[in-house]
Amino acid sequence: MNAPVRTCVGCGRRDRQSNLLRVQFDADARLQIVAMAGRGRSAYVHPDASCRSRLRKSRLLAKSLRRAITDDHKTQVALAHEAHTARLQTAPLGGLTKAGA
Repeated sequence: MNAPVRTCVGCGRRDRQSNLLRVQFDADARLQIVAMAGRGRSAYVHPDASCRSRLRKSRLLAKSLRRAITDDHKTQVALAHEAHTARLQTAPLGGLTKAGA
């Protein structure tokens, strides 16, 4: 069985879904990185600094989520990305949690 493949909105490369972080708006209209699929549109990004940097400059996130993305949204996702990347580097098996946890 083949693993699901998604496209990173930072670099545009296709990769296994398990290698990417999932970005989605929460109920309060904040961009969050979540591990579990939820309702609504989402986007995927690699857990590295170069993709995070490109994400802030790119319009692909807005296109993927089909919503306007403000500078505040970009800051929210960049901070969440940094936090999850730090957890991935220190956790033995990945360290992602369910949304809202």
